[in-house]
Amino acid sequence: MSKLSIIIPCFNEVRTIDVLIARVEAAPLPKGWQKELVIVDDYSTDGTRGKLTAYEGKHTVVYREKNGGKGAGLKSGMLKVSGDYVIIQDADFEYDPNEYQLILGELEKSGRKNAVVFGSRLIGQNKFFNAVYFYGNRTMTAAFNFLFGSHITDITTCYKLFPREAVPFLMRWSEDGFVYDAVYLTYELFRFDNHIIEVPITYTARTRKEGKKVNWKHGVKAFYAMAHVKVVESMIGRPIADLFAKYAQIVRFFISGGAGVFTNLFLLYVLTELVHIHYLVSATVSFLAAVCVNFLMQKFWAFKDDHADAEKDDREQKATYIQAIHFFVVQLVNLIANTGLLYVAVTHLGLQYLWSEAIISALLASVTYFVSKKYIFSSQKN
Repeated sequence: MSKLSIIIPCFNEVRTIDVLIARVEAAPLPKGWQKELVIVDDYSTDGTRGKLTAYEGKHTVVYREKNGGKGAGLKSGMLKVSGDYVIIQDADFEYDPNEYQLILGELEKSGRKNAVVFGSRLIGQNKFFNAVYFYGNRTMTAAFNFLFGSHITDITTCYKLFPREAVPFLMRWSEDGFVYDAVYLTYELFRFDNHIIEVPITYTARTRKEGKKVNWKHGVKAFYAMAHVKVVESMIGRPIADLFAKYAQIVRFFISGGAGVFTNLFLLYVLTELVHIHYLVSATVSFLAAVCVNFLMQKFWAFKDDHADAEKDDREQKATYIQAIHFFVVQLVNLIANTGLLYVAVTHLGLQYLWSEAIISALLASVTYFVSKKYIFSSQKN
């Protein structure tokens, strides 16, 4: 007897979750197969979590403590699966669970151990609710095939069937949003089995009003992700890619910090040398400008939780205000330390002010990283 683990990531799907679970439970499988459901709630706020309590004794239900995106939900689910094979099921009505048997049938027909099967929406005749979404998907898929030498027809399909042995490879990327499913997971599955089987499936697209969360921004992120994988993985090599994925957040922090340092030094030079303002006054103004650059980049990039499927609300806006206050308090302390150390370095040690500022900024940035990660942006995950 073989087991199929069905991961159902959901976020704010109170209108569809009960019916969807019922459909999955009733979905037929080929002879010799049984199923397990692993339902992952990505910190829903619309009542979905309350509905899932009714399934706790029957299925595996995972409640994430904060919203992370579809990728985060999938990873949480993959840690709980016990089946021989795993398939992904969105918590809406776009995909038909009755087609599990079709996908598993192709798996058995292939006769290959550890084969990967995709359900493709583009092989057959399906209607997409939006032409931009349809052609955007085709363009992304074509770009993926060009970059990685694959022949997949639908990289963003939900129905991806893969053996549980592939899970460790799928967990290695830090991306947690929609792009994880579309690009990183697809890439790893192609590396795991470069002869991916595709099966035509039916697809009933839902509209924005019905809860569709994917938009053009996800397409931009997908192209960036493909470039990232191609450059870091294919050209630099897998060991370096593993290291980059592990330390991606700190790398982004220092890139944003570098932007802040550049802003600081550039304004310091302009104000001191061209406008002829005293270097300590110039240092204060340029430091504050750099703080603004740093906060924006750290908030929305370095420490950003990629809420690929999240809905922005008042709580997120309030969190930004609180984070900004804490960040500027830390930077005020940094400003005092920066000014004092710069004065000592220039006046008492006789060092050049630009070099002194660069060294001091680097030292303060190292301390700020750990403070920001642990205390200021700790509610976000990347």
